[in-house]
Amino acid sequence: EKQIEAYVATEARAVAAAKTFDQLYTDRDEFTRTVRESLDEAMNGYGYEIRAVLIDDPRPTEEMISAFNEVLSSQRRLEAAENDGEAEKIKRTKSAQASAAALTITASGIAESRSIIAEGNAKALAAFRADTTLTDNDAMTFMMDINRLEALRDAATHGGRTVLVTGESGA
Repeated sequence: EKQIEAYVATEARAVAAAKTFDQLYTDRDEFTRTVRESLDEAMNGYGYEIRAVLIDDPRPTEEMISAFNEVLSSQRRLEAAENDGEAEKIKRTKSAQASAAALTITASGIAESRSIIAEGNAKALAAFRADTTLTDNDAMTFMMDINRLEALRDAATHGGRTVLVTGESGA
C-alpha cells in the first residue's frame, strides 16, 4: 500500500511538473484524468484497476506563492503601462488633430480676409481712377502711400511697441 501511495505521489508530481502553476488550478479535470490514466496503465500489470484519482488542491510553498504573485503583479504593471502609453498616444493625437483643425480655420479666415481686402482695394482703385486723370501706376503709388501712412499711425497708437519696416522702391 505504501508503494502504491509513493507511486501515486511520484506520478502526480511528474504530471504537475509539465504544467504551469496556473494550469494546475484551471485544468484540474485534465490533470486528474492524465494521472488516473498513467496510474491505471502502470497498475494493471499488478492486477489493480484505477477507477478514480482524487487530487487535493495544490499546496505550493510560500516561496512559490510569492513568486506567482510577483509574476501576476508584474503582468498587471505591464498592462497598466501599456494602457497609460496608449492613453497618452490618443491624447497627443487628438491634440495634434485639434491644432491642425484650428490652423486650417485660421488660414481660411486669413485667406478670406485678404480676398476681401483685395476686392475692396480693386474697387477703391477703380473708383479713384474714374474721378481723376491719374495713370494706373500713379493711382497705385498714391494708394501705397495711404497704406504706409496708416501703418505709421497704427504703430504710433501702440506706444512704440510695433516695429515697422518700410522700403522705398528703387532705393
